[in-house]
Amino acid sequence: MLDQLHEAMIRGQGPRVIADVLEELSEFYPRYFAEEEAMMAEAGVPEAEAHRQAHTRLLEELTELRRRAEAGHLAITYDTMQTMRGWIEEHVNVEDRAAATWIMEHRSSTPRESPEDSTREPGRACGTQ
Repeated sequence: MLDQLHEAMIRGQGPRVIADVLEELSEFYPRYFAEEEAMMAEAGVPEAEAHRQAHTRLLEELTELRRRAEAGHLAITYDTMQTMRGWIEEHVNVEDRAAATWIMEHRSSTPRESPEDSTREPGRACGTQ
């Protein structure tokens, strides 16, 4: 979607196209961030709150850009585009990667019991009688 925004900017397609792309981004990112934040909270990632705040800042920036584009007061500049792309790339490559690494390192190493396992008598191996 950022590539679409970049193309619209390069082609000078005007505020309406830019507003449409910003609308798509504004619909996608809240859902994506909510899923990511829920996973981090469930896993107990220590930096989950700071991560959530970073998401909130990006969503606020998107909302403001969208508002300005819809009002016809925004021509996305190369600098704006690079700032957004840089923020997202930095966030994914540093913060998301760090959270994913933490989750992988702190997952329980004990396999969870399956429903079949819970019906076996204690001391009996699966498939033996």
